[in-house]
Amino acid sequence: MKSSSRKSGKGAVILLSALIALSIPGCTSSGSNAAEPADSTSNVENTASTEAAVPADDSNVAGEDIDEDQVVAESEEPSTLNEEKTEDAASDSTQEETEGTNTQSQKGEDIPIIINGAEIQLGMTVQEIVDATGLPNADKGKTVKVNSEEYVNLDTGNSLKSLQLHVTNYNSYSDKDVKDCITTGLIYTVIGTKEKDELLSFSGITIGDTEEDVIKALGEPLNAYESDSAKYKDLSYKFNNRLVIFTLMDGKKISTISVSLTIS
Repeated sequence: MKSSSRKSGKGAVILLSALIALSIPGCTSSGSNAAEPADSTSNVENTASTEAAVPADDSNVAGEDIDEDQVVAESEEPSTLNEEKTEDAASDSTQEETEGTNTQSQKGEDIPIIINGAEIQLGMTVQEIVDATGLPNADKGKTVKVNSEEYVNLDTGNSLKSLQLHVTNYNSYSDKDVKDCITTGLIYTVIGTKEKDELLSFSGITIGDTEEDVIKALGEPLNAYESDSAKYKDLSYKFNNRLVIFTLMDGKKISTISVSLTIS
């Protein structure tokens, strides 16, 4: 009986010791449960790192899909606008340069030459000009040889006023009467200019006008040549295929107006 009692006492002691050991922290095994705190810390750090790496996007609400086509279109839009502005600026610049280059051509392409109140143009025959102006052909009966050119005088009724037509004969196979020749230029000169003379005018400019009058009517000349020795000044303008020169004697008043056809 004593031996059985002792064994029961020992079993109770062992069971009690085991219960106490289980209730004390740190007395558990070093298996998977011991590694849990380290894993928890690692997860916290990884989560914080991930959140810091992802930038905040207020425009995208969680759960919404991103429209890639829209993103591409929005990224290209500023570039397209800049290209359009650049093209518009280049177009405006080109237009301004073109307008500046063609100023004289635009002003003078339809400007007629007025002689004795009649409108004439270069390219008319001598006879057509005589009929239109009523000024007689002072070189009536004169002929122009093949492939040559001549000056024909019209009678102005005043020895101080000279009006010459430049004519050519390049489109025939024989000599031609001057009246049938084509006019390619003209020169009108008045000697001793003191007053305006309106027998011939170009864009309202006549013999006796000043340099200021010319610039006011036609703008700045293409070229201005002044001779100190001869005391004259030429103001040159080009309108399409016509070259117009106003000559001022003593640099004051126009004494000669010449108009001629040009190749270019």
